[in-house]
Amino acid sequence: MRKVTKTDQLCDTVCSEWLLYASDSALDSTTAKFSNDICAYWVHVSNMVDTVGEKKYQHVSFVAKAAPTLSHSNASPERGFSVNNALVTTDRGSLSERSIVTVRVVKEAVHVFGSCTKVPITKDLIHSVRHAHSEYALFLENE
Repeated sequence: MRKVTKTDQLCDTVCSEWLLYASDSALDSTTAKFSNDICAYWVHVSNMVDTVGEKKYQHVSFVAKAAPTLSHSNASPERGFSVNNALVTTDRGSLSERSIVTVRVVKEAVHVFGSCTKVPITKDLIHSVRHAHSEYALFLENE
């Protein structure tokens, strides 16, 4: 937790709230009520108030809602590294980060549509292609 928070104070607050949450007997009946909907459960928990009227588990709820966005494995980042390694060869070692990102976006778009012949040609795409050179010239001028 301390590695992903900006301050130790936030970490301490979350840890304190977690201890209160873990010992709160009022949540025992709530757990059964929301057994099939984890999102509804955490909405309920985040809206609980203490005797003063302040949210009881504001910080713990934030962490609980953010936790499902964390990757369960390193598969996606490792796949990204593999794609970059295949893309940046010794011949193309001087590609900028922006160029690498652009090539990866194009490759992903082609992958999503199945092949380059299945990418839909829209007015926005035609407009972008027509203005690509002027955008590139402006980019070079700003650099």
